[in-house]
Amino acid sequence: MTRPGDISSEDSDDEVLFDPMVVVRTSDEGRMLLKWLDAARKRLGGDFPRPNARRQMEKYAEKMRQRKLRGGKAKIAGEFSKEEVQQSVSAKWVVKMNAASTAIAQRWLRKAQDSLTQKFRAKGNQLRKDVDATVRAMPPEDDWYYGAALRQEGQDIKEKGEMLFQDQRTVEAEAAVKIRRIEHDFQLFEAEKQVEIDDKRRGFEADMAKNEDRLNAAVETRTRELQRSKDNKREEFDEIERKAREEKGAASTKMIEEHRRIMQEMDEVIRTTQQRMEDEFRQRESEQRGFFGQAEKLLQQVIIDRKVSAVANIRRIRKEAMSKIKQAESNWQSSASRWLYIAKRKVELKEREDAEAAAAKRRKKRR
Repeated sequence: MTRPGDISSEDSDDEVLFDPMVVVRTSDEGRMLLKWLDAARKRLGGDFPRPNARRQMEKYAEKMRQRKLRGGKAKIAGEFSKEEVQQSVSAKWVVKMNAASTAIAQRWLRKAQDSLTQKFRAKGNQLRKDVDATVRAMPPEDDWYYGAALRQEGQDIKEKGEMLFQDQRTVEAEAAVKIRRIEHDFQLFEAEKQVEIDDKRRGFEADMAKNEDRLNAAVETRTRELQRSKDNKREEFDEIERKAREEKGAASTKMIEEHRRIMQEMDEVIRTTQQRMEDEFRQRESEQRGFFGQAEKLLQQVIIDRKVSAVANIRRIRKEAMSKIKQAESNWQSSASRWLYIAKRKVELKEREDAEAAAAKRRKKRR
């Protein structure tokens, strides 16, 4: 694969125009071109320049001038105006999304937002545990090592974190009440609409069953009528054949074949009539089922729209609840992280020093 601006060697020269270039003969490029030109002329043979060389050159130059007048030079050189660049970029980044793509994008966005919220809460919970453990490891009697100011700062951060956590629980409880109300209303609405859909479905299927019963009765009635006509025609033919046997001694083969043909045609009429009536019924049934299916989809779409609205309201409530506590929580997490960075190092250093002192004391006792 080549780049979009590359020129294929298979393209016609008439479609690719290049500006003339002046190359100094004494330069490296000029000597290389002269060497190639001399070798090419030796292979071609004959006199140079060719008689029609000037005419071809002038034709090419004229074509190049015309292309420049039409604005083709800039495009050939890969240079575009600002408006053309903006139009090209705009067209490139226009994304056409169908309903399925939109739903997938919205689902991904919601999952990403939920994941960020969960990580934010998990970070806060972990920080509270770390602050509590670190404060416990800094008793007042060790103020000579840690400093009372550092310990008191940790205690204040711990208390503020607990207060924020209680505020979060209060806000989340209020949001949960609103969310449960929305979910309850949606469940009632969905149940009512589903009952309506089920009732209409049962009524429609009952009507279809009645129509099929009426079809079967109509087909049977019509079949009996045609069968009765066939029986009457059979009796008529039997009487004709009987008279022929009495008068002529036997019925002619042509007569018998004609009677058989008519009987077969009447059997075919019975079959085609039954098939036609059933096909007409199936076609009407299919149309009615199609209309009913569209109406049912509209009712189901009402439920879906209500669910989408409920989900949007729930997410809005949760977002509002998070916005109430997020700024204060973010500030607290920053303060807690900074304090932990210093306090943890001091606690770990003291624990290491205490362990080394204890080990030295044990060694001294063994001696």
